[in-house]
Amino acid sequence: MRRAFLIIAVLANLFPARAEWKNRFMPEILVQGEYRRDTLDYDDTVREFFREKIRLFFSKESSANLAHLCIGSTREHRFTGNIAAMDISPYFGCILGNFYINFGAGLLAGRKKGISPDLFSRRLIISREKPYIPCNSGNPLYCFQGIAATVSYSFAETALSLSSFFSFRNRYADSGLYGVERTDSSFNSIVYGINKDYRHTEAVAINDYGTSLDLKFGDHFSAQGYFIYSDIRRNNKTILWNYNDRAPLSYGDKAFYGLGLFAQYRDDYIVVFVELGMPHRVVLYEGGRNKTISDYGLTYGLAFRHPVVYLSLTGKNSGKKFFSPYSSGQGYAENAWMAELSVSPFKGLLLGAGFFLEKKISPSYNETYLPHARREQGRVQYRLPHRGFVQIKFYRLEKGKRRGTERYLQLKPSMKYFVNGSILLSLSGKVQKKSGKDYSASLDTGIGFTVWNFITIMLYYSRFFISGDNYLYSTVSPYQGTITPGSFIKVSSNLAVGKITARYKEAVFSIKYEHQFIGRRSMQYRIEFFGKCLL
Repeated sequence: MRRAFLIIAVLANLFPARAEWKNRFMPEILVQGEYRRDTLDYDDTVREFFREKIRLFFSKESSANLAHLCIGSTREHRFTGNIAAMDISPYFGCILGNFYINFGAGLLAGRKKGISPDLFSRRLIISREKPYIPCNSGNPLYCFQGIAATVSYSFAETALSLSSFFSFRNRYADSGLYGVERTDSSFNSIVYGINKDYRHTEAVAINDYGTSLDLKFGDHFSAQGYFIYSDIRRNNKTILWNYNDRAPLSYGDKAFYGLGLFAQYRDDYIVVFVELGMPHRVVLYEGGRNKTISDYGLTYGLAFRHPVVYLSLTGKNSGKKFFSPYSSGQGYAENAWMAELSVSPFKGLLLGAGFFLEKKISPSYNETYLPHARREQGRVQYRLPHRGFVQIKFYRLEKGKRRGTERYLQLKPSMKYFVNGSILLSLSGKVQKKSGKDYSASLDTGIGFTVWNFITIMLYYSRFFISGDNYLYSTVSPYQGTITPGSFIKVSSNLAVGKITARYKEAVFSIKYEHQFIGRRSMQYRIEFFGKCLL
């Protein structure tokens, strides 16, 4: 750790001392630490972990970063680090180390986003960010490792930028019964193999590279074309994954590559975008014959924002052979649509409705049915200026399962009210009906207040009434950046939560205690804390 601090200090002195930097920004150090129970980078596994971060800022967009992650259950240590120099020149920027990529709206290549397990709140994942973003999570699982650079040039009202990246990631694969040059493991399972164990025994390297060309015309129009390529190597020889020897001719995947086009129009009221992605899998058959399996994916969206009316339409369609391991959302073949409409006929009143549908259109390995979900929702909200609000949400949900369709109805009233600007009172609840089951319900209360203008105390209590497997999803005051903000309550029980946050200048410290119990019997409890300080 001392060596890491020394390296960061040396880098601070090596960066160019541009005069404009001195005038607008002084180097700063951000130190952050936390202990929490959450999902690690969208891998659908909730774990307890410690995380420490240190960031040395040279400017607003240039920094040196180091993050350490210690997983409590296994005592496994993970690290990410990078040097981001994004504004040392108006024509050039680069990242060296761990980074995320984001092309277009994330259809083929995008920064991973958390997909809520609660279908009442799930949304279609769209990711619009810069082509490259530093990874500061401490978990190298879903980020790239190498170098990414952007060259930019502007003339008149047109801006042109060319971005490229190269990544190499050391992983372990399962050789299985086929030796070291082929494996029946999927691409994603090899990405997960960051540690050697009884299943992942063979050291391999995932090589990725890609490029994008961006055009921006004035303040409203932008377009992008991009390309990405991936393969897996061992001792500089390509290995096959998804290997299958049960067909008339054995075969395996040799490489993956994708091309995409993205276009967007944006002004003060309207945003319209469309992205076409064309993924390709290169399959090698016994005897040396190559076959490329290609398909398409399409995402699109329209948003109209006005003080009186808000309308949003977003969709995703794909062919049955669509596949992308680096998609920001679901990387398999699916059709999904989402629509939202809200109207404010007069000040304070908001009426809203929404629709969400997702349907998998091609089964995965060993999958015998195609899951789907359909949600309809409505909302009525009245807001009191500087006082709070009261609202009612209602949902109708259909969820396709292996044995038929489950149907749900949910009513969710809630209110918040500020007293004298320093005390917050909250009251909410849920009533949920599942087809063939009795009702489940919850009642949630909370109070929050501020002491000495820098300490905030939040106290919550919830009572759950659960019928059979009609579970309720509960979210109580999650920390910012939490990937899985809640959990399913599966038995009738009580939940008490306390959270204290102290803020002073550039320092923040927070501790949260959560306890689930039945009568005098404790079921589970957890403590989380978070702190950061800008030096």
